[in-house]
Amino acid sequence: MASNRFRVLPGREAAFEARWSSRESTLTETAGFLTFLMLRRDALHVEDGYNYSTLTVWKDRASFAGWRAAAKSNAQSRGRGESSGGKGASGQSGSVEAEPMFDGPPSPVMYEGVLALLSDKGA
Repeated sequence: MASNRFRVLPGREAAFEARWSSRESTLTETAGFLTFLMLRRDALHVEDGYNYSTLTVWKDRASFAGWRAAAKSNAQSRGRGESSGGKGASGQSGSVEAEPMFDGPPSPVMYEGVLALLSDKGA
């Protein structure tokens, strides 16, 4: 599982959620991709400042690494840096933010599954 934690500035939460929900994504077409979740903390104003997390679940680490390499290559070929999985810092291709949305860059973390309880309904 790959995770990014975001510190979204107060008052920018709705804009952050809207950008992610309206962005184009090819994750579901990517080999090894299983699930994506965006999580909002119950308390938006917490001590560590991280109030959102994105989680992607992959068949294996190689699938994730392949997706990241392709995303990085695509971003570089379009002349953009890489952040939030190859999209702009907002999570949307080619967007230019009128107002700041983040208090610093996302904080990426990787986890390896050691136990999974799954149902036919999904993760």
